[in-house]
Amino acid sequence: MSTQNTKRGFTLIELLVVIAIIAILAAILFPVFARAREKARQTTCTSNQRQIMASVQMYVQDHEETLPAKNSVWQDIKVDPGVLICPTKGKNTTNGYVYNNKYSEVALGVINSPDKALITADGQRAVPVANVFYSTDDLDNLHSNKLIGAYIDGHVQLVNKSDIPAGEFFAPVIKPTAVIATSAYSTAPAMNTINATGLSADITTGSEIPTPWPTHDGSGNASAWSCNGTSIGNSITFDLGGLYNNIGGFHLWNNNSYLDRNLKTVTITTSMDNTSFVAAPALSPSDLIASPINNTYRGEDYNFASLVTARYIRFTIVTTYVSPGNYAGLCEIRFIKQSGFTP
Repeated sequence: MSTQNTKRGFTLIELLVVIAIIAILAAILFPVFARAREKARQTTCTSNQRQIMASVQMYVQDHEETLPAKNSVWQDIKVDPGVLICPTKGKNTTNGYVYNNKYSEVALGVINSPDKALITADGQRAVPVANVFYSTDDLDNLHSNKLIGAYIDGHVQLVNKSDIPAGEFFAPVIKPTAVIATSAYSTAPAMNTINATGLSADITTGSEIPTPWPTHDGSGNASAWSCNGTSIGNSITFDLGGLYNNIGGFHLWNNNSYLDRNLKTVTITTSMDNTSFVAAPALSPSDLIASPINNTYRGEDYNFASLVTARYIRFTIVTTYVSPGNYAGLCEIRFIKQSGFTP
């Protein structure tokens, strides 16, 4: 009896099982490959920042133990341009790192905890000084939702920007985070003094912005706070969002839709807890300057006679430019600090 050799192919079910196994393996391995690529990028970025930090330390040794100035740091440390390329951002970003504004031209000897002094990190900022950071907004969590930072003692580590202590940041201008007024006209609430667009461009420099404030033409209430009726004795309290020391003054646009509604004199008091308020040092100029009603005006700087420590700053209206000052108020404000703060 003869045997017939028959060739048997794969059944449809067997093919589907093989395809399913391949898909499962791919689903398991692709994240592994992605993590491996990210680990490689982390390694490159860590190496880059270690070289940057080494160059900063050499600069410090050659310049009387003083850190580089923010305006020239990236030219002063003289690293190879390739070191500045963040592997995650790619070669189109010529410098993927930022330098801490707080330590610009700071003497090494005054830094109490070098292992906690963050000098460079993953981030990006173009103005007012390129690749200099002022707050967490300028830092990028690029590596597994974290960033790589280099510290003055030379170590480099992976850190979440939300875990960086507030004291590691220094922006000269404080934007209030909340505000409350004893009286407010319905179409001109106190919140207008902190949430409009005009002074936001001022947030890192404390100086007037070079172009007219957008939407600030004095023709309406969109950017102003107004008292609901007679203004004398009413107050507006700004919450800075944290306890700041060394507050030197403020930058204010004192305009309230109509020139006769501008504030003239105010009593300024400060508090750490929003309960106990004390008089602020004398103000210069003592009278608030009435801002013209036009779209080219950019506000005035006011200085305290001495530095202030506070979280809450209250303006109580004493006089306006026209009595009785019905519906008087003011527009936007930012407070200016002279050095670092205590969170």
